[in-house]
Order: sequence, then C-alpha cells, then structure tokens
Amino acid sequence: MYGVNFENPWVLGVDRAGKRVPAWAAALGSSVFAALILFTVQLTGPTFYTLFTGAAQGAPKGWDVALALDALQVMAFAPFIVVAAAGMKIEGRRVRGAPGGGALWSLVGLIVGLAGFGLSVALAWGLGAVEPGAEAALAPIAVSLVLGLVIVGFQALAEEVFFRAWLQPLLSVQWGPWVGLVVTSILFAGLHNILQRPGFLANINLFLGGMLFGLLALRSGGLAAPAAAHFAWNWTEAGGLGLDPPPTGGLISLHLKGPSLWSGGVDTMNGSLATTLVLLALVFGLIVARRFVPKASGG
Repeated sequence: MYGVNFENPWVLGVDRAGKRVPAWAAALGSSVFAALILFTVQLTGPTFYTLFTGAAQGAPKGWDVALALDALQVMAFAPFIVVAAAGMKIEGRRVRGAPGGGALWSLVGLIVGLAGFGLSVALAWGLGAVEPGAEAALAPIAVSLVLGLVIVGFQALAEEVFFRAWLQPLLSVQWGPWVGLVVTSILFAGLHNILQRPGFLANINLFLGGMLFGLLALRSGGLAAPAAAHFAWNWTEAGGLGLDPPPTGGLISLHLKGPSLWSGGVDTMNGSLATTLVLLALVFGLIVARRFVPKASGG
C-alpha cells in the first residue's frame, strides 16, 4: 500500500511524463467539457433513445430498453475516455493498472464497493428506511447483467479514467497529492450536478465517494481498485438491489421509505445519512492505513 505523497507511483507517472498541462487549465477545461457533453446528451437523449429502441424492436422484451440505454451510455461517456486518453498522450503517459497486483486490487475494489453499499443499506434497513418491494426479479438476469456491464460498468470506467487516471495525478503533481485528491473529488461531485440537482447530503456523499475512489487509486497505485469499487457500488444499488433501478428493474426489488434523512428521499441512497457514515468510515480507514511500499515499486 503506497503513501499519499509525491513518491506515490500514481503521481510519479505524471512527474516523469514529457509534458504537463497546467493544473488550473485541466480543472477548468475538464469542467467545461463535461458540462458541454452532458448538456448535449440531455438535449438529444430522448431523440436518440427513440431511435435506438426503434432499431431494437425485434429484440425480446426488456432487451430493447436495455440496448437503447446501453447505446445512450456509450454515447454520453465515450468522449470522457477519448479526452482523458488524448490528454495523457500529449503528456506522454498512459492508463495503467495497479503495479504488481491488478487482479488482487480489482478484487479489493469489488469487495469495498459491494460491502460499502451493502452496509449502507443494512444500516438504513435497521432504521426502518428500507423494505422489500412488491415484486422481485423484475428483470431477467441476462438483461440485468448486460445493463450492469455496459450501463454501470462503462460509466464507472469512463469516470475513473477521466477523473482518477488523468485529472487527479495531474493536479496532484502540481498542487500536492492531498489538494489534487480533494479538488478532483469536488469536480467529481460537480459532474453529477450537471444533469441532476442533488441535495446537500447527496453532494456530500458524492464528494466522499470521489475521495474513496481517489484514495483507492493512490493507495493501490493504479486504476483497478477504484474502477472495480465504483462499478460494484453502483451496480449493487441499481442492477442488484433495485434501489435506483433502470426501467427494466433490478435482480431483486427493495424500496426506500420513511424520513429522507435515512431513505435519501428523491436522491435515494445517495442522499442517505447511512451512506455518509459508511463512506466516512471507508475514507478514514484509507487515510490512516499503514503505508507499505514494495521493494520493487517501480514508476
């Protein structure tokens, strides 16, 4: 486990690159770019959704919606990967996995995402904010898996490549790892305000989520852990438990109820204090985790 400092390989990868984009320009440019892309998708999304569902009319029930949503997700988030890849190409660096343990850190990330969201739901359930839904298995397993792998997985990967692989190391090497981590987490939360209007607690949780994924990148020295955690958290919420379901539903159906402080209200579990408490615990754990640098750490 690496330290959050200038010797971190996630930061050294930028420090050793041939060129650097000014940190302020990267932060400003990424914000403007994200706003333009997502506003464009918001305006054109209904039209494209109609076209995509029409093209998939011959598909079995549920698959037409799943394929249309998959296509929209790729259209919305593919530009994030393209811009991040172009930025790193200009700088002379690349997206990389966790050094010496990509598979292991992927497993760690999956456990963090599954356990983290699971604990949030368990806490909310214990406080009476979660109950079984009227129906279970709303979506065929195959449809839910496709929705998860493409809709949730592609979005999580695109956001991690954009924020954690490209932007965070660039800001960290110029402003310091902690400042880079915090600023990137603020921008990550801000991204979710472009198409939605999350409440105060939801914005706090989005910021803490950015801190969690950013710390996983720094502590592991790679992208495997944060990408896996991001995917596992989001898919468990939507495709798994159906607490923020796509139109085809989740594998099982749970409902949120009661005071918005614990149920999250319109923000679902993103706005729940249960999520805040779990994220704070995970972030604090990663902050105080004992630093360990392998002998052959590499850059």
